[in-house]
Amino acid sequence: MDIDFIITWVDNQDPAWQEEKARFSPESKADSRDRRYRSWDNLQYIFRGIEKFAPWYHKIYLVTCGHYPAWLNKENDRLVL
Repeated sequence: MDIDFIITWVDNQDPAWQEEKARFSPESKADSRDRRYRSWDNLQYIFRGIEKFAPWYHKIYLVTCGHYPAWLNKENDRLVL
Protein backbone atom coordinates (compact mmCIF):
# COMPACT_ATOMS: atom_id res chain seq x y z
CA MET A 1 0.00 0.00 0.00
CA ASP A 2 1.38 3.40 -0.94
CA ILE A 3 0.33 6.13 1.42
CA ASP A 4 1.99 9.49 1.99
CA PHE A 5 1.75 11.78 4.99
CA ILE A 6 1.73 15.55 4.57
CA ILE A 7 2.67 17.53 7.68
CA THR A 8 2.77 21.31 7.93
CA TRP A 9 5.04 22.92 10.51
CA VAL A 10 6.18 26.41 11.39
CA ASP A 11 8.75 27.67 13.89
CA ASN A 12 6.68 30.32 15.61
CA GLN A 13 9.80 31.71 17.33
CA ASP A 14 11.57 32.53 14.05
CA PRO A 15 11.75 36.35 13.73
CA ALA A 16 11.78 36.20 9.92
CA TRP A 17 8.61 34.12 9.91
CA GLN A 18 6.94 36.45 12.42
CA GLU A 19 7.72 39.38 10.15
CA GLU A 20 6.27 37.58 7.10
CA LYS A 21 3.17 36.60 9.04
CA ALA A 22 2.61 40.19 10.15
CA ARG A 23 3.09 41.45 6.60
CA PHE A 24 0.55 39.05 5.07
CA SER A 25 -1.96 38.80 7.90
CA PRO A 26 -5.35 39.98 6.74
CA GLU A 27 -7.12 42.77 8.57
CA SER A 28 -10.26 40.69 8.80
CA LYS A 29 -12.05 38.63 11.40
CA ALA A 30 -9.84 35.62 10.64
CA ASP A 31 -8.33 33.92 13.67
CA SER A 32 -4.68 34.96 13.61
CA ARG A 33 -3.93 34.71 17.32
CA ASP A 34 -0.37 33.72 18.18
CA ARG A 35 -1.53 30.61 20.02
CA ARG A 36 -2.62 29.10 16.69
CA TYR A 37 1.08 28.84 15.79
CA ARG A 38 2.42 27.80 19.20
CA SER A 39 4.85 24.90 19.16
CA TRP A 40 3.64 21.95 21.19
CA ASP A 41 6.99 20.18 20.73
CA ASN A 42 5.19 17.08 19.52
CA LEU A 43 6.45 16.81 15.95
CA GLN A 44 9.01 14.16 16.88
CA TYR A 45 6.19 12.05 18.36
CA ILE A 46 4.23 12.31 15.13
CA PHE A 47 7.23 10.97 13.20
CA ARG A 48 7.74 8.18 15.76
CA GLY A 49 4.08 7.24 15.60
CA ILE A 50 4.17 7.00 11.83
CA GLU A 51 7.28 4.78 11.97
CA LYS A 52 5.76 2.55 14.65
CA PHE A 53 2.13 2.28 13.59
CA ALA A 54 2.31 2.84 9.81
CA PRO A 55 5.68 1.40 8.73
CA TRP A 56 4.20 0.69 5.30
CA TYR A 57 4.01 4.40 4.42
CA HIS A 58 5.67 5.65 1.25
CA LYS A 59 6.83 9.23 2.00
CA ILE A 60 6.42 11.98 4.57
CA TYR A 61 6.15 15.46 3.07
CA LEU A 62 7.12 18.13 5.58
CA VAL A 63 5.89 21.55 4.46
CA THR A 64 7.65 24.46 6.19
CA CYS A 65 8.70 28.05 5.53
CA GLY A 66 12.28 26.89 5.10
CA HIS A 67 13.13 26.21 8.73
CA TYR A 68 13.34 22.77 10.32
CA PRO A 69 13.61 21.35 13.84
CA ALA A 70 17.24 20.87 14.88
CA TRP A 71 16.69 17.17 15.57
CA LEU A 72 15.27 16.38 12.10
CA ASN A 73 17.24 13.91 9.96
CA LYS A 74 16.98 15.68 6.60
CA GLU A 75 18.87 12.82 4.91
CA ASN A 76 16.07 10.28 5.42
CA ASP A 77 15.07 8.81 2.05
CA ARG A 78 11.40 8.75 2.98
CA LEU A 79 11.30 12.43 3.96
CA VAL A 80 10.56 15.11 1.38
CA LEU A 81 11.10 18.73 2.41
